[in-house]
Amino acid sequence: MLVIIDMQNQVLDPTSDFYVPGSEELVDRIAQRLAKARENNELVLFTRDIPIEKKGVEEEIPALQLIPKLAPLPNERVIKKYYFTLPPEKLIEPRIVKLS
Repeated sequence: MLVIIDMQNQVLDPTSDFYVPGSEELVDRIAQRLAKARENNELVLFTRDIPIEKKGVEEEIPALQLIPKLAPLPNERVIKKYYFTLPPEKLIEPRIVKLS
């Protein structure tokens, strides 16, 4: 299983409060790992952190979208979270439902 956490456009934007220095290199490394996960048919999950004040229409602004280089495939799950923590059970819940 691979979980890609909060890899949104804002981490690449030097003008953003959420900018991560060196994030371009990090994205390349994550993209390599993502390619391996897909080759091995691993379960791949993505999370998007949506500030509670942006919940609704504003959550679709470009800064909060996943980085295109790491775009999920149709069979991969994206979980929006409106807080900084997410219980592990929530991550695997869709998979459990599909298997039962």
